[in-house]
Order: sequence, then structure tokens, then C-alpha cells
Amino acid sequence: MSALKKAFPGLHRPRSGSNSPAAAHSDGELDHNARPSTDTSRRSTNLSQLSNGSHGRNSVDSPAGSRHRPSKDLGSHRATHSPFGFLRRKVRPGSPDDSWSETEDMPLNREGEPNSRNQQRKHERAAAQEKHRKEAEERRAADLKRKEEMEQRSMAEETEDQRAKYGVRPINFYAGQQKHEELIHDIRDLQPNMVGQMVAFRARLHNLRKLSAHLMFIELRQQTATIQGILHEHGSVSQHFLYWAEHLHVETIVRVKGVVQEPRAKQGVSIHNFEIHIHEMHVEGAPDEPLPFTVHEAEVSRAEAEQEGDGRHHVSDRARQSNRIIDLRTTTSQAIFRVQSAICHAFRNNLTNLGFIEIHTPKLWGAASESGASVFKVDYFGRPAFLAQSPQLGKQMAIASDLRRVFEIGPVFRAENSNTHRHLTEFTGLDLEMAIDEHYHEVLRTLDSTFKAIFSHVYKNYGPEIEDVKRQFPHEDLVWLEETPIIPFADAIRMLNDSGHRDEHGKELPLNEDLGTRDEIALGRVIKERLKTDYYVLDKFPASARPFYTMPDPYDPTVTNAFDIFLRGQEILSGGQ
Repeated sequence: MSALKKAFPGLHRPRSGSNSPAAAHSDGELDHNARPSTDTSRRSTNLSQLSNGSHGRNSVDSPAGSRHRPSKDLGSHRATHSPFGFLRRKVRPGSPDDSWSETEDMPLNREGEPNSRNQQRKHERAAAQEKHRKEAEERRAADLKRKEEMEQRSMAEETEDQRAKYGVRPINFYAGQQKHEELIHDIRDLQPNMVGQMVAFRARLHNLRKLSAHLMFIELRQQTATIQGILHEHGSVSQHFLYWAEHLHVETIVRVKGVVQEPRAKQGVSIHNFEIHIHEMHVEGAPDEPLPFTVHEAEVSRAEAEQEGDGRHHVSDRARQSNRIIDLRTTTSQAIFRVQSAICHAFRNNLTNLGFIEIHTPKLWGAASESGASVFKVDYFGRPAFLAQSPQLGKQMAIASDLRRVFEIGPVFRAENSNTHRHLTEFTGLDLEMAIDEHYHEVLRTLDSTFKAIFSHVYKNYGPEIEDVKRQFPHEDLVWLEETPIIPFADAIRMLNDSGHRDEHGKELPLNEDLGTRDEIALGRVIKERLKTDYYVLDKFPASARPFYTMPDPYDPTVTNAFDIFLRGQEILSGGQ
């Protein structure tokens, strides 16, 4: 008896006295070519495949598309399933003895076998989507019925003046009016002398909180700014007005008119010193159905959601990416784009003041523009072309054309199939090129002043945006020194070795080899501890760690006139002569 028969005695059936196809197979006949039982290598391979859920088939497989279910009688069942499927169910860890009953109620795939886990998950997702669609249709029908009933009641109970205070305005409602009320375009412009005045502005409904049938709080949002609106029944504000507002979807765009007041208590909004007592509110744009999640929900951080007793939940990254427009409305996303804009603004202003010219190089090239990076190939009217990996060639052409100092802010494309934060297929590059008069440190000093100008500009003018980013992505503020440390590469390696850091093999790092990602991060921690800075420069890289065209040091040919700039242990720029 073979090892397979010993491990699975239930698989063996006597040859005589049975006409079932399953009984005619011994352990040595499972293969289509009826290999002898001594072919243990083939047996172990098939068994490994079966335990991993592969769908092998042989001469007794059922016809394609068969939907027959197996009989519970193992001795007389028809061989409508592959014996491989039978063996897979027998060897599945934790399966009950009666393996047929386990799959009796499961849907079958095209091979007539129970669905795999991936197929089952796909089936469940489709069922959930169908359920969601039906529920949405039911909600829309209920909303429509409720809306019709509300309109009928309001027509019977409200005056014409009361009905004019709320409702839905058609597109371009104000276009034909020569004179209309002036809108406040930014609610952050509200001033203390405006308390008691009537103002009008456009905003989105951020959140609704009903306190009673006569009072509700409405959070209104303009980009990253939120203010609390109070809607309570009084005078021309009818109960139907509140009922109508209660059933508006969040993210609806409304035109609000109300009186500026000082709040009695601090509220959970960004503008704490004012609130709006709403007198009029009209819808100018609304979603057709409830959104998958609201901006209010998307702003809940992971740390807040994990707090004990907090009923809020953190919206997953998959849900955010599937509903990107909603996610981009959050304060964190808005802050990221504002900080990105500030970085480009400071980069451009600083270099312009230093006499640089902004250029725009082509993004379609006939050849690869930089060695060491993979390229995206495209068809350019029947000829091969490549998306630019770098503006390097264009910058060097500009310097050779006597433009002397140039810079560019533009897209970069690299076909790097790596799932790390250091590898992106598309990003915005900040590049500069300049002629050297005497020493390559002229470039280094220019870059250093540019980085410090960016750091100072962002932290001085975009503090609130940085705090918004911190709520979703906690981090410490950046630390840099007045005089940036410029550390020779060999000294940095000695510093790292002296700290006790070793490579993957437990050995000290050599002085003539480039640093790996793990080593760079460790060096960043050492420098932060010793020099109290997140921002520093490594200079004089070894010749073996730089391309052949890098200028060697005139006094030591084993090192080069090349440098890297680091931020928190991560290389953010490479430069040199």
C-alpha cells in the first residue's frame, strides 16, 4: 500500500463488486495516465496542488457546466465531480467527516464544484450591491412620497411668505437679476462688527443635528471652514421649514441667509466666535441619494475611532479611493493640496529671486531620458516614444544654450513596479539646473537656501493646514538648523558604525558602498539624536556609488563631487557636478 493510501484510507475502494467509477480508482490510478503507485514525486505534487485548491481534472471529470450535487452515499454516488475535488475536501484542515454535507447548500461553479473562497466573496459582494440598490430605490420612493405629502400640507398651512423662505432653486435662478444680495464668499471673513447683521453666503451641509421638532443645528462648510447655523421655529420660519431641512442630504449646496450672533458656548466647528441664526435657506445643488459616507465621517481619524466608547468609525482607504471626490472635500485632503501649493510657490519665488528662469521641457521623448529608471513606452503616430522620466536632458540643453540658471515644476513618469513610499509611477518633480562658476557647492548652497525658504514659508503661513494633516497622519514638526550640517559620507558611515548599527549580516558598513534604505533611516535617527536636526546633507560620495559621469574629487579620486540631501532619514534630492 502506498503512502497516499495510508494517509487517506477512505480513498481506496475494492475493485470487484462495484460498478461506480469512483470505486474503480486506486491510489495509483488517480492520474489520467494510470501511473504506478511508486511515482511518489508526482503523487506529492498533485496532493500539494489539491491542498491549495487547484482544480485539476482527469478522465472521470463531469461535463463542463454540470450542476449536479453529490449524493451523501459515498459507495454509490455518481462521479459528477472531479476526484481531485473530493480529495481536496478530505484533506482540508478541520473539515468534518461527512465532507459532502459541508458543501450541500453552497452554489456550484462551472465545473459543478462548490465555489472557491474568492468566488464566494464575489457572489456575496454582488448580493450586497443588489441589496443596497433595492434599499436605495425604496428610500427614494419613500422620500418622494414624503416630499409630496409635505408639499401638500405646506400649501394648506403656510403663507406665501413662509414658503418663499425655503425650497429648491433652479439652475441659473439669479442669472437674470440685475441686482441681488451680496454674498460672503468666505465665512472666515466674518468680523465682530458684523454681529447682529443679516448676511448671505453659499455653503455645503456638513452635518445636521435635530434637538426637537422646533430646533435643529446645521453645520455649514466652505472648503475647510465650518460654522454652526441654528434653525428654530419663529415668525416666518415655520415647522414645515424645519421638517424640510431635516430631510436634506448632507453635502447639499445651500444658499443661506441669516443673522450673525455670538455663540453661548464653544461648538465643534472651526469658527468658534460666530454662529448664524438662519432665516432663509434654498437648495442649489443636491445629491440624488445618500452618499456612501459623509465628509464628517471621513474626518474621523483612526486614533479617534479606536478610542473606547467612541461610536464613530474610520472610513477605510478603499472606500475613500472609490469615492475620491468626497474624500477630497475633507479638511485633511484640502490641507494637503494647500501645503503642496505653498511648496511650489516658495520654490518658484525663491529661485526667481535668485535669477532663475522657469522652463517647460517636453514630456514625450524619442529615447529614455535618465538611466536607472524604467520607462513608459507609448505609440507616437506609429513611432516609439517614451514618457519623460526626468527633465534632465532638457535642463542640460538649456544650460548649454547659455540660459545659465533654470528650473521646472512638472510631472515625472517612471515605470517602477514597487509598492513602497519611495517609488511612484507619477509625481510632480521640482528640478533646477545651473552653471557652476568655481565650485559645485554653489549648487548645494542654492538648494539649501531653497529648502529652508520652503520650510519657513509653510510653517509660518500654513500652521492650521499642518494641524489638519496631523489629525489624520500624526507626526512631529520638522526641525532644522540655521546652519545645515554638511557631513562627508565616510564620517557618516563611521558615525553609524559607532552607534552600533550593523548590516543584515551583522557586519559594520563599508566606507566605499552606498547606503541602503534601512541604513539611511538609522543614520537619520543618529543625526537627530546627536545634532538635533531632521535636515542634513551627505557630501563626497564614493566613486563606486555614483554614475561614471560624476566628477571625481580633484584631490581624492576615490570620492566624487556629489551629495544627497536628507529629511528625516529619507533622501529627497541627489546632486553633484
